Amino acid sequence: MNETKKNYVFVKNGKLTRSLSGARKITSLKNPAIEEFYDYDNISLLKGALDTIIFHEEKYQQVKKNDYVPEHTIDVNNECYSTPRLASQLVGRPHEVETLERIRKCFPNPETQDKIIACKNRQLIHTLAFWAKKTQAMWLNVFGHSKPGLFSEKLLPYTR
Repeated sequence: MNETKKNYVFVKNGKLTRSLSGARKITSLKNPAIEEFYDYDNISLLKGALDTIIFHEEKYQQVKKNDYVPEHTIDVNNECYSTPRLASQLVGRPHEVETLERIRKCFPNPETQDKIIACKNRQLIHTLAFWAKKTQAMWLNVFGHSKPGLFSEKLLPYTR
């Protein structure tokens, strides 16, 4: 009865769904890190983080593309003197360190990923691989390279 009160979500056909069998498998593993990852609130945070980072990068690229109007900023040391700045200098890009911290709060560490893969439950593995693919795509789109150490070596074949 307790397992039905938990709000676990999984990915099926690209959409978030609930599954009693998946919830039973998670509770049978008795691993708080795995339970936390599949929790609806955590998945919402992960999706929100990825969407926000992509939005900020697109906004930066759009401003940079139309970066012909300099904006003035006031010099802190001399209020009478303002320096012209390009708009793209004022709109910051997402920072790698902050982005990595946000993702690591929501995404399981490589050891937990290995435990999920070892349980051999297709639903759990598929959901983990789905979010890993989305995270990899975002990272490549925003920063232009993949992030080593974020994903388990055993998970990588499922993300191709």
